[in-house]
Amino acid sequence: MRRFEINLTEDSVFSRLGSGLVASPDGRSIVYTTGQDGEVQRLVLRPLDRFQETVLASGQAATGTYNPFFSPDSQWLGFVTPRELKKISSTGGAPITLAPVERSRGATWGPDGTIVYAPAVFSGLLRIPAAGGTPQPLTKLDEAHGERTHRWPQWLPDGRSVLFTVRSEASADYEGGTIEVVRVDTGQRKVVHRGGYYARYVPTGHILYVQNGTVFALPFDLKRLEVTGSQMPVLEDLETNPAEGSAQFGVSDNGLLTYLPQAERLAPFTIATADREGRAQPLWKTPGIYGGPRLSPDGRRLVVSVLRDTNWDVWVSGRPLHHGAARRRRRPRRSLGGRRRREGQA
Repeated sequence: MRRFEINLTEDSVFSRLGSGLVASPDGRSIVYTTGQDGEVQRLVLRPLDRFQETVLASGQAATGTYNPFFSPDSQWLGFVTPRELKKISSTGGAPITLAPVERSRGATWGPDGTIVYAPAVFSGLLRIPAAGGTPQPLTKLDEAHGERTHRWPQWLPDGRSVLFTVRSEASADYEGGTIEVVRVDTGQRKVVHRGGYYARYVPTGHILYVQNGTVFALPFDLKRLEVTGSQMPVLEDLETNPAEGSAQFGVSDNGLLTYLPQAERLAPFTIATADREGRAQPLWKTPGIYGGPRLSPDGRRLVVSVLRDTNWDVWVSGRPLHHGAARRRRRPRRSLGGRRRREGQA
């Protein structure tokens, strides 16, 4: 086994939706997306035997690229923008629009030239010919069981089945997701594993999936579409997004694993008041990740955003804020987690 680090770019890799870094099936190139919210987002191809890179597509956040995926022969790249599913030649050229989407959550290119994709945040999976055509449904949300979304599909090597992640209302996030396969010819679904998300089949005969920031491997029988043994951890400290059920890794057909290590996290801190001389006094003793504090006009209440369980909630302090008064009641006025029309929450 060889392990090496690649310095890609000074720009940050866009890593909130799907993997922002994937290897081609032949293992000769990698593609990645750069740029965060409000920045120009780019789709970049980098051959592993060269230092030069090629920008294949770019756009602002409203039209920027994310979730790249290769064709099986490595000659084409698929990707999505917030509104469209597209493809482009790996040698460059003009992107070709295949279908409209509404904040897609994953796509995969099959050996028979069929692309399976999640057209929206809360949807089942669709399929469409890579040459263009009319999308057809592949899976349907089981509303009786509270299913909210099917996402991050991957074609299996048999060319007849697709692996994907399911989240239901009973689960607070994708840590409690379900990994399933669906037969494309019949639409029959089968549960592979309960717990975890962003499952990917690898050439060793395993399914990799993520839970609590760790990649686990499950031995998997492609003929029976069944797990044949216990899971084992294979990679820790991976960059993940449990609020979206995505993770920053991918594996080529020849076994090249690409991943982004976990980014440095902001350390918890406390909120304090300061007088005109700069003397600080803690307001809330509990450390946390806070943002955007605002005082009411009368100076008696504080509203602040609090990051908890990957969501930003708005909290209001209902006590006098002068001189560190002793009464410490806090109550949430309204949680904004999951309600904002943001790419990062779904």
